[in-house]
Amino acid sequence: MVPEDRPFAVRTYTARLSLFQRKLTMLSTSHFNFRPVLWRTCLSLALGLAVSVAQAEVVTIDVIVQAVDAKERSITVSKAIKTKSKDLELEVGKKAKVTIGGRDATLDLVKPGQKASLSYETELEVVTKMDITGNTGTAPSPTLVKPTAAPSEGDGFELLLPPDGLEGWYFLQELGVRKPNWENKNGILVYKSPGTSLISDRKFSDFEMQMEFKLPKDCNCGVFLRGRYEIKLTDTLKGSTTSLRPEQRIGAIFKRIVPTKNPYKGANQWNKLEVKLVGTRVTVKINGETVIDDTEIVGGPTATFPGLEQDESLPGPLMFFAHQKGVGAMFRNLKLKVLEE
Repeated sequence: MVPEDRPFAVRTYTARLSLFQRKLTMLSTSHFNFRPVLWRTCLSLALGLAVSVAQAEVVTIDVIVQAVDAKERSITVSKAIKTKSKDLELEVGKKAKVTIGGRDATLDLVKPGQKASLSYETELEVVTKMDITGNTGTAPSPTLVKPTAAPSEGDGFELLLPPDGLEGWYFLQELGVRKPNWENKNGILVYKSPGTSLISDRKFSDFEMQMEFKLPKDCNCGVFLRGRYEIKLTDTLKGSTTSLRPEQRIGAIFKRIVPTKNPYKGANQWNKLEVKLVGTRVTVKINGETVIDDTEIVGGPTATFPGLEQDESLPGPLMFFAHQKGVGAMFRNLKLKVLEE
C-alpha cells in the first residue's frame, strides 16, 4: 500500500514501481526459463518509468485566468504558445499554495482576468503553486477596501458612516417604540426591523449631502435635514398608480414641496440622492436629475421630535426616519460637505 500522505504524483510512480516488483516475483517463481523475458520486462518497465519521470516535470508559466471553480478546485487559463493563445484546464492541488500580491490567499479570491504565474506538474496537469501577479482590468482586486470616515480627495466631502457599527450616531428615544434595529456593516446601513430613528451626533447648518439608497418594494421612509425637513424616499415608480399624495412621493419635502419629476430606478436597485440646503432653500437631485430646484421651504419643520431643536435658525442633525414601512431600506456612501458662510 502507498501512504496517502504522499503527493499524488509520487504515489503514482510508487505504485508503478510496486507493480514492477510484483512482476519480477511472478517471473522468478515460474518453471520456465524466465531470464530473457525478465530482462526484456525489466528494460521495458525501466524505460517506461524513466519516460514518465521525464514527462512529469514541474514547469512555471505565465497565464491569464479565464475561469475559476473553487468548489471543484479547477482553473481555466490562457497561455501564449508561439504568439497563439491556448486555453488549459488544470486541477489545483489541495496543497497548492495560492498567493495574491505575495500574500497567502484562497482559491475563491482568484478572479477571471487576473494575471498569474503557475507552477504545475505537466503529466497530471495539477497546479502546485499559483501567484496572482496583477489584473488586466477586467477583474476587481480581491482585497476588500472598506470606506473610512475621512475627507474624499479634493471635493470637500466626508463620509459620515464608519466602516462598521454606529459610532457617531444615536437612537431617538420615543415613548413606546420597539427595540431599535439599525445595523451598519461594511459601510452599508440597514433598517432591519421596526424601531426608533437614527440620528447623527453632529449638527449642521448649510451643507451639501450625497448618498445612495436601495428600497424594498412599497417602502416608505425618509431622511430628515437638520432633524426638521423630511426628504421622502418612497418606492414610487414613474407613471404607476399609488395611494401616496404628490408631497409624499420620492424626492418630495414632506408636506412642503412636490418634486417636478421622478427619475427613480425602482425597488431593489441602488439610487443616488443629492441635497443642498442653505438656510431654508433646498435643492434635491435623484440619480443626477434635479427634482426640486433651489426652492424655499415654507411652513416650518415637517415634523417635531422630542429632544430635537425646532428653531430653524439653528444647526441640526441628520436623521434616518424609522417608518413602519421602511424596513429593509439600505443606505451607503453617505457623504456631507459643510458650506462656509
